Amino acid sequence: MAERPIKLTIAALGGQGGGVLADWLVEIAEAEGYIAQSTSVPGVAQRTGATIYYLEFFSRAVAERAGREPVMALMPVPGDVDCVLASELAEAGRAIQRGLVTPDRNDSYLFHAPYLCYRREERNGAGRGRYGKAH
Repeated sequence: MAERPIKLTIAALGGQGGGVLADWLVEIAEAEGYIAQSTSVPGVAQRTGATIYYLEFFSRAVAERAGREPVMALMPVPGDVDCVLASELAEAGRAIQRGLVTPDRNDSYLFHAPYLCYRREERNGAGRGRYGKAH
């Protein structure tokens, strides 16, 4: 098989719909004649923040002509992802930091929301709404 899968990563915080989007994309791809695979690596909100959904799509027609199913990865590999969708600015930064999108490839794309969803600790002050020592 000469063609390679289309590789997509979705980085979303809990409750932002990353899993729903991944499910929709798999359904659409399968309806359009692609073999689709989706995996997720849950993040811990206190540590890495996002859940990473990794999807690969491969043309069923190409696989049938080759007489075999494609071998698809279970996790994104730095420098080998075609497109990253990030639900917020911080997740876009993490995708860049992990090397999922890189300037070394001119066909690797990053789409992100231009805002930051603050964690609860960043929105609310600790103890009576104040930071630091009370005077």
